[in-house]
Amino acid sequence: MLERHNVLVESFRMARDAYKAQPEVTFRLRIQHQRTKDGRQYNIPTASKIAGLIVDYIDEKKYKRDVIVHDRKQGVKKISDLHPSFMAMAYPLIHPYGEDGYRVGIPLRDGHFIGLKRQEVSMCEFYCFRFQQRLNEGHTLFRSGRLLQQYMIDCYMAIEEERFRWIRKHQKELRSELFSGLMDAIHRGDSDSSKVGKSMILPSSHTGGPRYRVQNYQDAMAICKWAGYPDLFITFTCNPKWPEINGMQQLIGQKNDINRVDIICRVFEIKLYQLMQDLRKEQPFGKVTACVYTIEFQKRGLPHAHILLFLDSAMKNPSAEYVEQIISAEIPDINVDPDGYNAVNKFMIH
Repeated sequence: MLERHNVLVESFRMARDAYKAQPEVTFRLRIQHQRTKDGRQYNIPTASKIAGLIVDYIDEKKYKRDVIVHDRKQGVKKISDLHPSFMAMAYPLIHPYGEDGYRVGIPLRDGHFIGLKRQEVSMCEFYCFRFQQRLNEGHTLFRSGRLLQQYMIDCYMAIEEERFRWIRKHQKELRSELFSGLMDAIHRGDSDSSKVGKSMILPSSHTGGPRYRVQNYQDAMAICKWAGYPDLFITFTCNPKWPEINGMQQLIGQKNDINRVDIICRVFEIKLYQLMQDLRKEQPFGKVTACVYTIEFQKRGLPHAHILLFLDSAMKNPSAEYVEQIISAEIPDINVDPDGYNAVNKFMIH
């Protein structure tokens, strides 16, 4: 099937036939980065438009984002993550026709994102669009099992590399020289004069960076200073057997596929948001003055949230009777509370 329909396979087969016909001539296969058309699902490129054979010398600096396939004497070359065929070459079974992936210059749809300075789709927006399940499209990606998770990891790493690339080129706009204070220099270890190299400052808007973590920590400490010590510590865990998760998978003929982490995370995020709304508005534990939570992932990929609730000052010293109303360390009686018994027996006993 790949031999008949995949344009990348056809391009490499074209190079193979040229080698067999003239083995004494040095050929190079150039897979172009620039496309004359937008290679989307219903506009699949052809081999003659995306690749060509180059004889003898080629200036790689001029085509720095193109994929240049040398003979075996040249060794392995790195492929840019900005190349449209980057994911199609890494995952030929997910892209059986050699469909284009993300490329630089995809325009935003007219009338959308009004007020944005940029007019092009970012890599993160592109992959978020591709990871949406649609009934009128093929579901090869979502039926790939563990390969789907590996595909997501590669997409995430490509997005992170693009973000680092932007930060590296916009250090002046980020005013990184303001971070070069005395305390920052000491914490980074710049007091050692033997250190050589130029440091790149990650802004606090970069998720997972040191300034991002410090800023969130300082915000949490400011809440503690204003509201006092937290009163309730709640752990909210994800259940992969939620009917919303199974219902979404059944739309494309799947059943209890633990590899659909995209659906699991979306449903968990929705339910966590609803839980926080209920805690603050319905007030099952009393009036809530502030709340802080963090989301973590278990080794098997299931998310869970640790929530801290700061109750009103009238609830700061609850009685033992009140605590027993909201916290129980016993298995419920199956005759008195069958729903509670089934929930604990099914989800909370390991």
